[in-house]
Amino acid sequence: MKKLLAIAIIAVMTLGLFAVSVNAASDDIVVDLSGATGNIDVKVEGGKVICTTTGGDPWVSIPVDNIDTSVYNYFTVKYSATKEVGSNNTYLMDTSVNPGYSGTAGTWAPHGMAGTADGAAHTKTYDIAADFPTMAGTTLTGVRFTCCNDMDGVFTVESLVFSKAAPSETEEPAGSSLLNKCFDEGYAADGVGRAKGWAHIANGTIGEFGYRIDDGKNVFDASYAASRPDVQEAFGVDATVADGFEMTIDISKVAKGDHTITFVVKASDGNVFDMGSYDFTSTYEGPDENPGTADASVIAIATVACIALAGVVIAKKVR
Repeated sequence: MKKLLAIAIIAVMTLGLFAVSVNAASDDIVVDLSGATGNIDVKVEGGKVICTTTGGDPWVSIPVDNIDTSVYNYFTVKYSATKEVGSNNTYLMDTSVNPGYSGTAGTWAPHGMAGTADGAAHTKTYDIAADFPTMAGTTLTGVRFTCCNDMDGVFTVESLVFSKAAPSETEEPAGSSLLNKCFDEGYAADGVGRAKGWAHIANGTIGEFGYRIDDGKNVFDASYAASRPDVQEAFGVDATVADGFEMTIDISKVAKGDHTITFVVKASDGNVFDMGSYDFTSTYEGPDENPGTADASVIAIATVACIALAGVVIAKKVR
């Protein structure tokens, strides 16, 4: 019995070190945005749909997996826009009434996004029965949103959620987000990790630029910032919101093997956003001298030591 107890204690301690928090299941349906398409430049990065417009009548369509609107009566989109959203509407597509985003009455509604072109995150909730009466009780297969109708506008969909009940009308203050970024130069080769470009933060300001190697800590330095007045002029903002970076990182003494260097930006509220990653292979035979991996190595060693020590102590008690 004592030996069984000892094994159980070790198991509990081990689980305590490696446990992962799991949230309770929700009745809401969070739509996978990866299948988004449009008649403009549409890309999915970091789980968000980013649409860069060039004029005309731009739109982005997001497929959904046969959602029963007799059960899920509402949907909420979290979005941001740098230019006014076009004068067109939000459309729903289903399996029978409107299978092709037609102009059938009751299958579309005004987007309700006017006056939100500030680059910050906003939410808009639609009541399907009230806003799209023809679609109530049907099986949805897609949602189409109008995007910014001015050249070089950026419309971003951060999330799309269907719910059985109307969400709270109180909108929590949105945290910062990486609205856009661009690499003029980027690589990892010959012992050097290199990144040069710019980043644009929404609902916050730029704090620091930095990098990390593999799953190590982020390394920041004020010298990585680089003035980009051209970017600020293009977006009509100052350097606190959009600015440049230029980083040349010595990766020649990273431990031998395959690695990834990721360049990041930290906003003033502490949020850190990945901007781009590059793989490289190190042939260095000496000890790892990269400051971004030291902490991870120490934690791993300490964890193993803790488990081993616990086993020794308990084994002595059950003898």
